[in-house]
Amino acid sequence: MNYYPHHIGDFRSGTVNMSRVERWIYRDLLDVCYDTEQPRSLDLEKVCYDVGVTTEDERRMVANLLRFKFKKTDAGYVHERCQAEIAAYQANAEKNREN
Repeated sequence: MNYYPHHIGDFRSGTVNMSRVERWIYRDLLDVCYDTEQPRSLDLEKVCYDVGVTTEDERRMVANLLRFKFKKTDAGYVHERCQAEIAAYQANAEKNREN
């Protein structure tokens, strides 16, 4: 996806308890989800690399974000809102191709 809607109220209410760095990392995780249209890897090292996380503190933040904001599946970590937006985007793209 090249574009996705950012629902400010939903984002703010879902991140009110996070530090600024956690919100930044969370937003980066969401961006990668939308960009790749794929679940995040089950490999923490890969997820950290994908969002440019290098410090141990930031790695702990990524692990916590995956635990509390994403759902672990066999395919990887998925974010319910991202999955819904991606599915709608793909359905619309398919409809446009048919037209």
